[in-house]
Amino acid sequence: MQKIMNMIQTENILLVTPLEWNMIMNKEKWVVFQNEISEKLIQKINERIPNEKRAWISETFLLKDKETGKLLGEANGYKVYQLLYDVEKESGYNNNSIFKGVVEARYYAVKHLYYEWCSMKSLKPNQNEGWFKSKKFSKYLDTIGWSSNYAVFIQEVIKY
Repeated sequence: MQKIMNMIQTENILLVTPLEWNMIMNKEKWVVFQNEISEKLIQKINERIPNEKRAWISETFLLKDKETGKLLGEANGYKVYQLLYDVEKESGYNNNSIFKGVVEARYYAVKHLYYEWCSMKSLKPNQNEGWFKSKKFSKYLDTIGWSSNYAVFIQEVIKY
């Protein structure tokens, strides 16, 4: 596992559970949450407008089983958000400078996912309800598990 974690810092690898992999293959999940991402992606996030904590990307990711390290497939990533949920839990909830822009990034990440979800479900986004009041979307968030330090939005998945 340590070897895989070291590879994540240099390569574009996303670790997924078997349940997540099934959801991705069934086009039920378009975002992968990761504790760590490559240094190259972190640099892209930091090159953007200061404290924006998100970036458009065009990267190919290898999808690997989180437990076994087995290569499952690949996907194109198009957007990454720095959420820092795990960092926040470890360091405590405070106004540390590391969290500047993170709240906004979290908002835009969930909003982006809401619009993707509406599109995939052939629903028109409800401007009065929004993602924060939608019970169906809240259930979807519970299903996919909204957490971790980074959210990588993917498309065009190829199974190996």
